[in-house]
Amino acid sequence: MAPSGASSSAPTPVDATLSVRLAAGKSSYAIGELIPLGLEFRGRADPDFYFSTATYDRSGRMGQERYTITPGGGGYDPLAEYFSSVGILGGGLSGWHALDGRPFVLRAHLNEWVRFTRPGTYQLVVTSSRLERYSRQAAPTLVSNPVALRVEAATPEWAAAEVARAVAAVDRSRPGGLEGGVTILRHLGTKDAALTLVSRYGAGGPGLRFDWLAGLVASPHRGEIVEAMEARVDAGEPLPAGFVRDLALLRSFLDLSGSYYDCA
Repeated sequence: MAPSGASSSAPTPVDATLSVRLAAGKSSYAIGELIPLGLEFRGRADPDFYFSTATYDRSGRMGQERYTITPGGGGYDPLAEYFSSVGILGGGLSGWHALDGRPFVLRAHLNEWVRFTRPGTYQLVVTSSRLERYSRQAAPTLVSNPVALRVEAATPEWAAAEVARAVAAVDRSRPGGLEGGVTILRHLGTKDAALTLVSRYGAGGPGLRFDWLAGLVASPHRGEIVEAMEARVDAGEPLPAGFVRDLALLRSFLDLSGSYYDCA
C-alpha cells in the first residue's frame, strides 16, 4: 500500500545507483565457498520513486536481481530447473525505501544464483528492478558496477573441513548458526555435503524448509541423494515433515534427467 500523497505525474529525472561489493573483503574463493555480496541502493528523486526492500518470496527466491558472470561457461544457475517448474510465486513481505540519499543495503550470496564449475577470473554485474514507482509508471532498471573475482579449485581437505564446520553448526541448533550451517551445505556441491543434507534433513523446522529442499535439488549428486533418502524410508525410521514429498520431487527430476546431474 502506497503512502498518501504519492505522485502520479509524468516521468521525471531520477538519480539512482546500484553498487556491488564482495562483502567478505576478499576477491578469491574456492569452488563451493560462500561468496557474500553487499548490494547498495542509493538515489534521489521525487516521492513517486522508491526502492523495494522485499527480501522474501513464497517460492524461496527473489526475482528482482539478475547476476551475470562473464566469461560464460564457468558456472550455472543451480536452481534453474526447480524454478522453471514452480516459478517465482511472489507474495512475500515487502517494504519501501525512499530515494532521499540514504543507502539501502541488501545482503545476498552469489552462490544462490551461480555455482562455479571451473577455476578462472570472472566479472560479475548485477541488474535490479527494485526501483519502482507508486504511480505504477515505468522505472529504470539499475545496472551495477562490474566486480572481479577469482575462483580457485577446492582441495578435498578444505571441503571436508567445511562440511565438519557446517555439521557442528547444525547439530548445535542455535538460531543463526544452524541456518549458516545449512547454507554452507547447500552450496558446497560435494558428495559429502549432499549426503549430510540427507542425514540432517529437517533440522531447524519449517523456517528452513526451503533451504533443505534447495540444497537437495541443486546438488550435482542427485542420484546419491535419492538413493540415501530411499534407504532412510526403507529403514522404517521416523522421517521429518516433507521428507517423502521432497524425495518424490527429486525422483521425478532424476527420472526426467537421467544421470545428467550426477557429475561427481
